[in-house]
Amino acid sequence: MIERIFDLYVKGTGTGTGFIANIINAEGWRTPSGNRYSASVILGILRNEKYIGNIVHKGIKSEGTHEGIIERKIFKKVQEILNRRGTGARKHKKINPKRTKFLLGSTFCGLCGRRLYASTAGNGRKTIFLQKIGVRIVITPTE
Repeated sequence: MIERIFDLYVKGTGTGTGFIANIINAEGWRTPSGNRYSASVILGILRNEKYIGNIVHKGIKSEGTHEGIIERKIFKKVQEILNRRGTGARKHKKINPKRTKFLLGSTFCGLCGRRLYASTAGNGRKTIFLQKIGVRIVITPTE
């Protein structure tokens, strides 16, 4: 099954880990604890050097400690694709609009042209402050 995951990733030219998880789950495979595979589990498998015979523990790598089940050239190709694409977790992180400074760097004062900076009240209120040197504008959004 591990070989299948690597094969799907390389032959799919970097098919997403979520897509691979769906395929593996549809084929009836389960994790050692009996759960369905997720994109993060697939990513962990694709990044794990134990499948090429290495052990990495606390940042220390021991190479060739056992016979790998994945060829090194395939593992290297997978790492290249992963690095080129970036990890999905960071790339598709959900944004909380209540905490996002959505005006940061894109709003300017209509009078003097200075950039306005957004911040929110620290007391849990839904108040947004736009500020520049010496001026503070309070915006209270309606729900």
